[in-house]
Amino acid sequence: MLIGEDFDKIQFEFLGLQLQEPIGFAGDVIIFLVSMFIAYKIKQIGTEKPFFKNWYWFFMVFGWGFLAGGFGHLLYYYLGVPGKYGSWYSGVTTTFFMERAMISLHHNSKFIKIAKRFSLLKLAVGLIGLTWIVSTYDLDNNFSKGMLFPTINSTIGVLFSLVYLGIYYSKRIHKSFNYFWISFLIMVPSVFISSLKINLHQWFDKNDLSHVVLLIGVIFYYLGIRGYARFLSMNR
Repeated sequence: MLIGEDFDKIQFEFLGLQLQEPIGFAGDVIIFLVSMFIAYKIKQIGTEKPFFKNWYWFFMVFGWGFLAGGFGHLLYYYLGVPGKYGSWYSGVTTTFFMERAMISLHHNSKFIKIAKRFSLLKLAVGLIGLTWIVSTYDLDNNFSKGMLFPTINSTIGVLFSLVYLGIYYSKRIHKSFNYFWISFLIMVPSVFISSLKINLHQWFDKNDLSHVVLLIGVIFYYLGIRGYARFLSMNR
């Protein structure tokens, strides 16, 4: 175990290519496959309602963003920091779909109108801010600045959508919405894993552990979505 600093990146050669972080790549691919499967299941439920439609697009963009991020890790020798742009931009976009999904169920039309405008404004600020960062700063030695806008955007969106609205809907609509705010609690440790650099092993570092935590949280999203779908089918 190594805490407070990172192991050297695992590098290897395959078919004449200089590659790195194979476990991180595998983790991103698993998240991609799980996301595609969940998107497929939501499609089966039906995407006529904005709640399910936006969650479908959340998982589509989320999954492809992680796949892009996986190749960004694997091919870092060739792509450099630009190889991470896809995952950064998808992080901003997926938060928007999450917000739109949860906002759509509110009973107050005025609240929906204001919340949608705020969500759209936050998306624009996130995308413009991220573009400004990648265009202005040299991120080769420290690409943490590239995560600034996606992280702030995601934190605000998750607290509003999953925690505030999740708790509100669990009391007003159905208990299945408890899964959303519980997913937030599940994923909180990943913040400390990354910031404290808790690396269990060179072959299972902080990023790999965060992937496991994130995957569990994402599954809880689906449990909440499925629970609400079942609630609707029982009350037709």
